[in-house]
Amino acid sequence: MRMHFCFALLLGSLTIYKQELILLKVNVKKTLAKYGYLPDQQALATNMVLEQAKRYGNEWSQKRATYDAGGGASLLD
Repeated sequence: MRMHFCFALLLGSLTIYKQELILLKVNVKKTLAKYGYLPDQQALATNMVLEQAKRYGNEWSQKRATYDAGGGASLLD
């Protein structure tokens, strides 16, 4: 029973992650269109923005974990 609950939580968070990723892609594409990116350039630019967001997210979450653990690191470093 416990394993089933953990698996359900994992699937739920993966579903939320996918939904958030889709919304982020839509917002990036809208922003690119707003600033005049051509449709054939939008796919490459969207992937680049999402990759940068993943990298920054990993970096910021590590800094936050250090800060929360009492390491005193600033999120602005």
